[in-house]
Amino acid sequence: MMFLLAALFCLAQESDADRNEAALKKFGESRTYRFSSNVQKGTMTMKTRVETVKDKKVAVFEDVFDGTLFKKETRESRTETASLDRFRMMSGKIHLKSPREDTEGSIEVKGVRVVLKMAKEGRDIQVSWDTTEAAVSEAAMIRLLCAQEQKEGRSFKVDMFDIHKFPPVQKDHAFTCSGRETIEIGGKKFDAFKWQEKWTTKPSPGDSLQEDLNWERTYWVSVDGYLLKRAGVDGVLELEVKSPPGVREF
Repeated sequence: MMFLLAALFCLAQESDADRNEAALKKFGESRTYRFSSNVQKGTMTMKTRVETVKDKKVAVFEDVFDGTLFKKETRESRTETASLDRFRMMSGKIHLKSPREDTEGSIEVKGVRVVLKMAKEGRDIQVSWDTTEAAVSEAAMIRLLCAQEQKEGRSFKVDMFDIHKFPPVQKDHAFTCSGRETIEIGGKKFDAFKWQEKWTTKPSPGDSLQEDLNWERTYWVSVDGYLLKRAGVDGVLELEVKSPPGVREF
């Protein structure tokens, strides 16, 4: 009986991995987006591929931001290796370069423990914290969303892992598809599925406002399986489209 259950579990993992591999092909090997917020503006290039490591296929996400942060030229690159069945992070590298700093780091996930090592201004820094089995990075989450069945009423939850947030793991990001609609980007119309993301953050020790905060972001996923746009409190990420004559680019 135990052997049968183990075999069924392996088949389910293979099935998820196969579906996600097909979805990543639709997402595309490389797409460029424009990002704009109150403090940050530039382009984000998302590269996606599948590699084989030790006879096992893994997903590799490489996202690079080029632009300005607080009006200073900034380049931030992140490369992540994730499991193909759930897009859960296995390891990663980050590099942030600006006039104010040049920081490199590595991330490794060991079970439910994350270890971050950084080299900043001649100092080596290492920190670690607990994660969850359901936690994925922001890069993985975008691919995971596009890999879902695009259908009105479809919903799912994940925990979000982001080293720029505190705490780094934020639980229960809930996604719901509200249906299909047409959006316009750069003068071009796209048929898309609209998704809403909702989550709640707890106050950190020492915060002046000691109450829960509720957040939302909206996503539009192309019917062909890639991200078209994301809009929320942290800014707008939008597919870069070559504008037709007469249309002014922002």
